[in-house]
Amino acid sequence: MQKIHPSVRQWVLSFLAVDLIFWLLVGWGCVTDAHSCLETWSFGSYFFYFPMIFVPMPDLGAVGGVATSTYLIPVFGIFFHVLLGLLVGWALRKRKIAQFVSFAVALVVLFGGSYGVAYYNYQAEMSRESGENRIPTQQELTWMDWEEYVDPEGRFSLQRAFDMTPVAAVSPYNVLSDVTVAYSTDKASYLQPNYSQDSWFIVSTADVEKDVCFAPEEAGHIVFDDERTIGATTFRVAMSDEAGMGNRYEQTLYRTHIDSTCWEIATTLHYASDFTGIDEGAMNASQAEARTMLDEMVSTFRFNL
Repeated sequence: MQKIHPSVRQWVLSFLAVDLIFWLLVGWGCVTDAHSCLETWSFGSYFFYFPMIFVPMPDLGAVGGVATSTYLIPVFGIFFHVLLGLLVGWALRKRKIAQFVSFAVALVVLFGGSYGVAYYNYQAEMSRESGENRIPTQQELTWMDWEEYVDPEGRFSLQRAFDMTPVAAVSPYNVLSDVTVAYSTDKASYLQPNYSQDSWFIVSTADVEKDVCFAPEEAGHIVFDDERTIGATTFRVAMSDEAGMGNRYEQTLYRTHIDSTCWEIATTLHYASDFTGIDEGAMNASQAEARTMLDEMVSTFRFNL
């Protein structure tokens, strides 16, 4: 009768000793919570004998209401560990390794490998679920995803950014005499008890002459000295930046004059803070997102006149 090589025997026993630790832990779990014993045993085996999850189990029905694979995974798992010990022992048959060292290596390989595979599967599942269900960030959204608003009189249309809700009151923001549509949101990526931020988008009109439409306002503080083409329409642009009592107002006005009517698109970013414990990097990033959102909304504006 051929003797088993000492190295092979040592490594097989090392892997089986680790298996014994696992089953002792499972047994203790059954003692402390008998109602969950079957679950502890089946799920524990599933993860501990991780290579077996890739091996198709034969469908032999159920035993006591439990699928046969529940019993087969531990059987094949132990066999796999014996085979692994045999291969490692044969590969190292010419090197003498302390029994304790072989046991420690087997412990790290089996428990570490099981944990690693389980963690990888968990992360992959979380990534898959988050990819399917997560709410996209502002940077990932394009205006084509936004809801379209069409003027009841059919004069224009635009795309409304997410979280922007219709509002009636527009004070203290600059508008012309007739407000056609107004939106606002106080949602931001950075909000703290001592920091607030809100964004406004307002379309308004006034029946005035062209020179009045583009005349400087607020004692010459707001001057329409720039131009921007939105759709096929050229707008004159004025910008203002005001501050007071801890509040900051960044406003951009876009105006055009069509058939005796002055049209204005007004965007305003308002934020306030006492700058106590503020993460200025996060605050600035939040403000940049708001500016981008407002600018994108402006770019969707289209006349249907």
